[in-house]
Amino acid sequence: MLKQAIVTAAVALFTAAGVANAQEPRDFSQRPAWFVHLPGTQFQIVFDTPELQVGERRPMKPLFDAIVSWLGANFELPAVQDQPQIRFAPVDQIASFGSRGKSSMGTLDVTSSTSARNQLTAWYDSAAKTIYLPEGWTGASPTELSVLVPQTVRHVQNVSGIEYGCPEARAWAPVAAQQKWLGIFGLSLHQEFDVNPKLAALSAGCMLLR
Repeated sequence: MLKQAIVTAAVALFTAAGVANAQEPRDFSQRPAWFVHLPGTQFQIVFDTPELQVGERRPMKPLFDAIVSWLGANFELPAVQDQPQIRFAPVDQIASFGSRGKSSMGTLDVTSSTSARNQLTAWYDSAAKTIYLPEGWTGASPTELSVLVPQTVRHVQNVSGIEYGCPEARAWAPVAAQQKWLGIFGLSLHQEFDVNPKLAALSAGCMLLR
């Protein structure tokens, strides 16, 4: 039964986007799809599907459910049902939100600035309950998926009203989650975003999540 649930979760999570265009001719490289189980959950992440290879975005609702489930299992965050709005915008516009004072949860957002290597940036608007992702984002790679993780943490913090011992702990939680997510795939914040998580932890002063 559990095996069936895992397969169902994987299929629902990563094939829905391509159903409407299933009959269209496609031109994509024949890389085999590969699956990664999310620890503590029944979900699997699949990469290199035909849809992802031609640049289609992953379906956001089941992806949000998978990340929230993983956060609950690994960081004891509540499983909220209130999903954020997702908006796509130019990288420069998203990067400017902080300087313009746009509402966001957390101040220690070490991966919200643009990565010169990956051109990835994201932002959470707490007032509008909206996550902003770059226009070219598809979620095709572990690194692309990782920028959604800290913004999901901020949304959970926002809608659940979870309390922390200090503001720094609240700000550190999204960074810790992104670092652990990347670790599932053998990656790190330092490798993908040139961020040293140990130094970020020291600057936070106190932490609630481990």
